Amino acid sequence: MLLIPSLVIAQQNIKKGIVRNATNSEGIPSVSIHIKGFPTGTLSDENGFFELKIPEIGKDSIVLIISCLGYYSLEQTIHPTLSLLSVYLSPEARLLT
Repeated sequence: MLLIPSLVIAQQNIKKGIVRNATNSEGIPSVSIHIKGFPTGTLSDENGFFELKIPEIGKDSIVLIISCLGYYSLEQTIHPTLSLLSVYLSPEARLLT
C-alpha cells in the first residue's frame, strides 16, 4: 500500500475595512486588527484601510480585537459573510504625569 501525503488548505476569505477616529472620521494608521483566539492579524495602512484573511472556522460569527495606542480598544463581533467593515475608535484621553 502506498500512502501519499496530501496538503489540506482551509478555505479563507478576506475582510476589508477601515478604522476611523470617532471624533473626526479620519482614518487611523497602524491599528492592530486580529481574530480573538487565533494568531491571525494585520495592521491598518496610513489611511486606516486593512485587509484580514479569515480562516473557515465553522462558527456563525467571529470576534475581532481592534486596538491602537491612544484609543480605546474594541472587540467587534462580525458575521463571516460580511464583506466590508467600518470601525470607529474613540480617542483615549490620558494625562501624562
